[in-house]
Amino acid sequence: MSVVKQTLCKVLDKVVHKLQMPNANISIKNLTSDGGYTSALFSVTVSAPERNNLNLFAKVANVNVKLRQAMNTELLYTTEQIVYNELVGVYDKIQDKYRISPEHRFVFPKFYGGEDTVGHETVVMEDMTASGYAPLNRFESIDWEHAAVAVEDLARLHALSFAYQKEDPSNFAKDTERFRFVKSKMDFSNLKDTWAKIGESAMETVKDEHKDKLKKLLANGSTQDVFYKFRAPLSTVVLCHGDYRVSNLLFRRVDGRLQQIVVDYQTMHSGCPPTDLLYLEFLGTDQEFRNKHHKQLYDYYFSELNVQPCSDRRDGGAAIGAGGC
Repeated sequence: MSVVKQTLCKVLDKVVHKLQMPNANISIKNLTSDGGYTSALFSVTVSAPERNNLNLFAKVANVNVKLRQAMNTELLYTTEQIVYNELVGVYDKIQDKYRISPEHRFVFPKFYGGEDTVGHETVVMEDMTASGYAPLNRFESIDWEHAAVAVEDLARLHALSFAYQKEDPSNFAKDTERFRFVKSKMDFSNLKDTWAKIGESAMETVKDEHKDKLKKLLANGSTQDVFYKFRAPLSTVVLCHGDYRVSNLLFRRVDGRLQQIVVDYQTMHSGCPPTDLLYLEFLGTDQEFRNKHHKQLYDYYFSELNVQPCSDRRDGGAAIGAGGC
């Protein structure tokens, strides 16, 4: 049995014990041949006498030492543990206080347990596909119906950050500090070959009339500085998702109503909220969609942010709308 699977089995044993499921049978299915970028992914089914099957999704750290050091992947794993163990509870209490109705709440996948030991970081959560959720084709442009639902959920997520700051400014300040993207903790020097390969792949894809511009951009070495700047907050600090693209959004339809749930919180950080919207637009839409819906997308985001019951509309939406994020 691989080290990754051994780690997962230990966490699952704790989950089963906590749920008081004696004589449980645990079935584990590897979802990828070599894991994701930073994690091995698993589908888990736990069955026990006189109990409904428990369908889980698990991620276990699976990244080589070189990349772990260069990209500070401990931060990714730690961030997700903090989100599920602490921030979810904070946000749920805020939504309870403001009496947010079920259909308008921001919903996180249920977290069942994890491991934070360096090199064995693991998270186990409910498998949303078992509840009818499914991803869209990430190689196709999102349509307006799905984009609108994604924007609604994004506005809810950002509104909760504004509410957190208003309700508990002291702890909000502490959390935004530990979620801050720190340049000094990142070292890309060992990834020059990787960056070069990424650049070569991009050059093969872009149109001929854009190749010279891209070549100059890659040659001036500014891409890393742009990356840091993109992650940094300006005047209004908001806890952003950080990777709000189609592959991290799952959808289902219930009684004709389209519903969404957001997954993967490894990149949550203190940043500027419109960057999440930029991720959704430029990594999830094509030129035809942007020509038709670009302004509509941003207008809809701001309108949704301003109607959130827990959003401080006087400071939050106004500040962002004025470009002061």
